[in-house]
Amino acid sequence: MAAIAAMVAADQAFAAGTLIPTKANASVIAGADQAFVGPQLTDTGAAWIVAPRRGQSSLQLWRGSGPAAQLSAVGSSSFVALAASGSRVAYQRVWAGCARPGCSRPGLLADEVQLGSTTEPPTRFSGCDTAAGVRCDPGAPGFQPRIALTPDALVVTKVLPTVTHTLVTNFDAGLMPTTVELPTGPYFAAAGRYVAAAPGLGPITVFDRLTGAALYQVAGEPSLMDVQADGTIAFADGAGRVAWASIAAPTPHLLTTLPQPQSRADGTLSLHIADDKVLIIGARSGTVTANLQPLNGPARVLPSLIGALSYTDVDFDGTRMTWATQPCSVISVAVWDVDDAAAFPTPPRRCFAPPVLSVGRVRADGRLVVQLTCPSGPRMGCEGTVRGTFGGGLAWAPVAYKVPPFTIRGVTVQLTRAARAELHRTRVLHAVGRVDASSPAGLPTVNAARQVAVRPAR
Repeated sequence: MAAIAAMVAADQAFAAGTLIPTKANASVIAGADQAFVGPQLTDTGAAWIVAPRRGQSSLQLWRGSGPAAQLSAVGSSSFVALAASGSRVAYQRVWAGCARPGCSRPGLLADEVQLGSTTEPPTRFSGCDTAAGVRCDPGAPGFQPRIALTPDALVVTKVLPTVTHTLVTNFDAGLMPTTVELPTGPYFAAAGRYVAAAPGLGPITVFDRLTGAALYQVAGEPSLMDVQADGTIAFADGAGRVAWASIAAPTPHLLTTLPQPQSRADGTLSLHIADDKVLIIGARSGTVTANLQPLNGPARVLPSLIGALSYTDVDFDGTRMTWATQPCSVISVAVWDVDDAAAFPTPPRRCFAPPVLSVGRVRADGRLVVQLTCPSGPRMGCEGTVRGTFGGGLAWAPVAYKVPPFTIRGVTVQLTRAARAELHRTRVLHAVGRVDASSPAGLPTVNAARQVAVRPAR
């Protein structure tokens, strides 16, 4: 298969990639201003949801070439879950709040599933949306949804007052659509004709999604699990043991044991199985590792996913993997053919440092605004810290900044006591604004410096 290495919203420093800005409402989204759900692999590319702090959330789609595009708007939500498989795309959104200002008891305003494709925007498949006239049960609780999609089935979380179930809708070609409720949840995965489900830290049960029949069960308390199209599952436990089981061999078969955690941050972060290959992403001593472990054969160590936003949102189909990353100010989506090591989308070692454009006047409390300008050239944007020095030492301590491409942004800093004394004495503080660029490799460097005149408030 031809290599794929696509970085959405990336700089030319990324290797062998199609580099496209991630956009929402035709504006570049800076990481500090939005939430991100996904990405999920589609037949030719990837889908994800961006949720700006201000403005409309949207479902975005990259079709394997050209720019990413908005597929549809996404309504207000407290929680959103996204799934994709082949040409199908679906999401479930849950919104809990007040239907009118000043209500004393927030309730469920939306719990809907939207289903579409890579060519058609999603429409409501099931659920409620009070804003659209489909009322929800006001006493129902809000919850974190979970959704899975195969080419022929949709699997969602069904929350009842006392129990959580897994609801499967089958739409296989040539068969009448059916709905099957599985008596377990809320954690599940789906592939082919099978759904693997577990009630949290409990046994995994593999079901036939068409009939609802339980095919086999694996005891234990797995922390992560996934299922592939033939019903084979992979799972990990809290001790770092990764194993598999199948319909033909329904007992655990140990694949590997990861090193013992050295800190609370260590552990297995993400696990996926497809085409008899298990992708294991773990954290050990501050380093994130990615390993591809065939069910029969030696493991392969993959490059580290530097700057990944969420290692739990990695997706894998046996050939390609996708993840979101933010090495600088702009979020990127990577889609990589794991068999083409030369095309791995490596983040830049350093972000671009925007020069200081100007500084405002010092406020009564000693704060002032430093204006930074990020040019349009670095498509990853600008990120790092800005600090100030003067003849007597530090004018202001380093303050972090994130500036999208082709944007001017003010960063508020606090003058040190020595700098304020010097300003009071001279009425003009001659300082140097130094801009350090962040580095995903942990090697910050001073990229820009400019002399500025700091004056007190009028």
